[in-house]
Formats: sequence, C-alpha cells, structure tokens
Amino acid sequence: MKPIIRLSICNMLFYLCSQFSNLFINIYIYQGFSSLRATALYNVVMYVFWIGAFVVGGRISKSSTKRNIMLGALWGIGAIALLMAIPHGILLLDLVVAAMMGIASGFYYMGYNLLLFQFSNAGQRGQTMARFNLATSCIAAAMPTLSATVIHAFGYTAMFTVVMAMFAAIFGLAWPFPRLSFTRSTEVHAARVPSRRRLLGFGLGTFAIAVLTCSLYTYFVNFAAGVLTYSYGSGILGAGWLNTLYALLSLIVNLVIGYGIRAKSDAVRQNFAWLGGVAATVGSALLFVHGSHLLIAFNVVVSLANPLFFSQVNAQQFDAVGQLFDNVATGFIVRESLYSAARIGLFLYVSIFGLAAGSPAYFVCISVLCLAPLATVAWNLRAVRMPSILLR
Repeated sequence: MKPIIRLSICNMLFYLCSQFSNLFINIYIYQGFSSLRATALYNVVMYVFWIGAFVVGGRISKSSTKRNIMLGALWGIGAIALLMAIPHGILLLDLVVAAMMGIASGFYYMGYNLLLFQFSNAGQRGQTMARFNLATSCIAAAMPTLSATVIHAFGYTAMFTVVMAMFAAIFGLAWPFPRLSFTRSTEVHAARVPSRRRLLGFGLGTFAIAVLTCSLYTYFVNFAAGVLTYSYGSGILGAGWLNTLYALLSLIVNLVIGYGIRAKSDAVRQNFAWLGGVAATVGSALLFVHGSHLLIAFNVVVSLANPLFFSQVNAQQFDAVGQLFDNVATGFIVRESLYSAARIGLFLYVSIFGLAAGSPAYFVCISVLCLAPLATVAWNLRAVRMPSILLR
C-alpha cells in the first residue's frame, strides 16, 4: 500500500475518533453536569495538553515521524479505556481523560502534518487536501448517525469499544511508515527569499493573525455542531442525524473542489476561499437571533462554506510554514501553538462567562465569529505572499 493511501486511511480513522470526541464525548460530559461551562473546561484542559504533546512530538520527529502517530493511537486507547472505567459525572476524572485525549491528538497531528507536507506540493495543496479528505468525508457522513443509534440502543460502552478499535487500527497502519525525519524545509530557496530574520519579523505577525482567527471560527463551529446543538434539545439521535446532514453537504462541496475545478494552481482557487469566507460570515450572523432552527441553519450554511474555506486556507498555511521556517517541525509547532492559544481562549471564555443565548457574552462571541472567516482569508493570503512582497 502506498504511504499516501496509508496516511489517508489513518487520517480517516483518526478523524472519526475526533468527530466522536467532539460530538458525543462532549455530550457525555455535558450529561454529567448539565453545564456548558463544565464542558468548556474539559476542552480547555484537552487543548492545553494537546499543545504540550505537539511540542514533544516535534522533538520525536527529528528521529522518526511515524512514532508520533503511533503514540497518538496508544494515548487515545488509554483515554477511552479510562473513560469507560471511571464513574460518570466526576469532574476531576473527566479532566484526566481530557488531558489524555489532548496528548493523543497532539502526537498524532504533529506526525500527520509533517507527512502530509512531504506528500504534497507547494502551490497545489488545496486540491490535494480536498481529494485527501474525500474518503474521510464519505465515512464521516455516516458516523454521527451510526454512533447515535448505537449509543441509543446499547449505551456509550459499545461505541467506546468501537473507537478503541479504530485507534488500534491507526497504530497498526502507522507501523510500516518509513522512519522519516525532518530538519530543514525543502521549499525554502535562500537565493530568492529575504533574510530569515526580516521574513519572520514581517511575516510571522501576519501568519499569526490568520491562524488565530481561523482557530476561533473552527472550534466554535465544532462546539456548535455538537454539544450546543444537543443543549438546545435535539437529543442524541437528533444530534447524530444533524451532523450526518452537515457531513453530506461538506462531502458534495469537497467533490467539487477536489475534482470539479480542473486548475491545479491554488491561486485559481483563492476566489473560492473568499466565497467560503463570505458564506461563513452570513451563516454566523444567523446566530444573533436565538433559536434552535437558526442554529441548525447556521450549521447547514457553514457545512457548505467550510470546504471552500478550509481547503484553501489550510493549504496556504502549509505553504507559509515552508516559506517562513527553515525547520518544518518548528513551523508546525508555531502554527499549532497559535491554534491552541485561540481555542483555549475560546473555551476559557465559555467556561467563565457561559454561553446563554441573548447574554452579552453570547453576542460578543458571535460578533467575533462573524469577523473571523473573512479576516482569516485576507491575512492568510497575505502571509503566503509575504516573501514576494518583501522582495519588491
């Protein structure tokens, strides 16, 4: 099996585990406390440990990148096993599970990012990522409904066992990967790029704004599609069916981006990133008026917008990492640190102020959400063009 196909399968399985965590483990925690604040605190702890593992994974990647993916799988198995063993509704123990899930994701995504960077080409990553995510989208469309049905019929223990089996499969698939190590970026051309200090001084701030705004939007959308939808009264089955609908809509758009647009250059696809940003902003504005139907409408709109938005934004962030940093692993650590700062800030905000519809804290959150997508596209584009701007 080709390494790129093996990585695609690993990503599909890990995405399903993450999808289950973002949706049903968050709901499971919410059921124990009936509090969005407790659920937000769970996410704060998870993302704090996520970035810690990501940094450690950068060191591991110097000798073997595949070890990160294998360690991520093992920590994932341990987290789910602990969640099955502990009593429901004990916050301290749930936070230990959060830490372990964060460590699993941190190790995995360091390995995944580095391997995907090597398996894709600068300037064409938008199409590569859209195609790469196609198999994931197909399976992910069925996962929420199937998970909800299994939980409804047999309880959480049955689905926890399935998730542990998927983590075990990831471990097995990662074993044959070559022992790749990363030091210097192959996309830095010293003769044409300005001095590294000058490039970082001007480019890193631009890159940071793009990543921070992208992270705020990304993780609020995940939260809204999962526990927020459940808290509005949809129930387990309702949340499962709605997330299947969202995944099907995203699948259709991924097909268009991956195969319907023939141009290979990401520059041609930039217009679609703007279209996705506009649609995401319009969808976010629906949340200014409280209502379960408008929350569903928001998720429908952003499910259509996100593939247009993320396939280009993520590809350009990978390109920027290759241009701004000699060491690719260091670049991804900086990127992930910025993501973590934004998502930890988001969930700290919710854990402190809550997210009661109609409250001042709610309106502040939605206002930021409306600004984030278009700001991400604008600053992201500027970050990837920074080397050529400085050469003028």
